[in-house]
Amino acid sequence: GAFGKVNLAQHKLTGHFVAVKSLKKADLEGNEKESFRSKVTNEVSILQKVNHKNIVRLYDSYETDNRIVFVMDLCGGGDLLSYIRRRKKLSEDCARHIFKQCVKGV
Repeated sequence: GAFGKVNLAQHKLTGHFVAVKSLKKADLEGNEKESFRSKVTNEVSILQKVNHKNIVRLYDSYETDNRIVFVMDLCGGGDLLSYIRRRKKLSEDCARHIFKQCVKGV
């Protein structure tokens, strides 16, 4: 990601695969650091309350001396932005299909 690194991990007991996103605190320097920390805290709070098939589930989050870490659903196909960037643009039919899938569960 733009602000961190995402790795594949596997729970030792269940075998369940997850994505582990790690943000370096050192990369969040200057006046923006507190603003970014506030945004991260807010996002964690929201994701802990949301349970929807079209929204990545946050299983856990924690902080070390150097990093902020998120344990989340693994989305093997990548994110929508990467999908669009690879194709340069989406056809109207493709965009309609994606939109319908996202709205269906709301």
